[in-house]
Amino acid sequence: MRLIITVLLALSVAGESLAGMIRVGGTGSDLGTMKQLAVAFQVAHPEHTVEVLPSLGSSGGIKAALAGAIDIGLAARPLAEAERSGGAREIAYAKTPLVLATARDNPEQGLTTRQLVEIFNGQRLRWADGNLIRLVMRDAGDSDSLALAALDSALAAAMENARGRRGVPVAFTDQEAADHLEKLVWGIGPSSLSVILGEERALKALWLDGVAPSLENVASGAYPLVKTFYLIIGRQPSEAAAAFINFLRSAAARSVLERTGHLVLGGEAGR
Repeated sequence: MRLIITVLLALSVAGESLAGMIRVGGTGSDLGTMKQLAVAFQVAHPEHTVEVLPSLGSSGGIKAALAGAIDIGLAARPLAEAERSGGAREIAYAKTPLVLATARDNPEQGLTTRQLVEIFNGQRLRWADGNLIRLVMRDAGDSDSLALAALDSALAAAMENARGRRGVPVAFTDQEAADHLEKLVWGIGPSSLSVILGEERALKALWLDGVAPSLENVASGAYPLVKTFYLIIGRQPSEAAAAFINFLRSAAARSVLERTGHLVLGGEAGR
């Protein structure tokens, strides 16, 4: 991670004369949508160029923003107090459902928490149509894993059991997880609606305990698994970065966000 930030910082210094350049990076959960937002922003503001970097993770995006290596960090978690003390500021801009995803061609539509426990424990090995279930895991410290584990204590224990089994792939980025799930037609693993829609993945989100992972159910609280996205900026964001942040409050940005599985937070000021 230090090497990544050092390289980014060097690039940032080398490009200081490019006042209209905005570098954005962090959690992989929203990179696809950010790329679409960058295109829309550049149409409205041709004097600026937005570069969306490959996944740095939430912590990497925060560190890079604090170091001045990027203009805007993306995080799927709030700042820690030490990060705020270091000069970082956060702006919550949207929520998206954290989902159990499978290939679009899988006829299964949903699962219960009890069925998930059985799948992770290796007690339920096949889908209803008889095909073998293939698990895709995230590492234990990943925010998706932590959120799933917090849903149910039996599920948390079952997830630990699954990590001890041979042949269960562990993905370290959202994109790696989505790649695995697309290849494994009968796979299942955590993702988010923002990844599925923002990256136009050949995946679908499963219902959980009879509740659809929709924006309406996120807004009402009926769907329990939710990710909140934050923009991370340092003490003095550039004028270009401030313009992009302001654009995210616009009607044009709202349209992109809602189309890619986001419940938008805040108003439409700054149109």
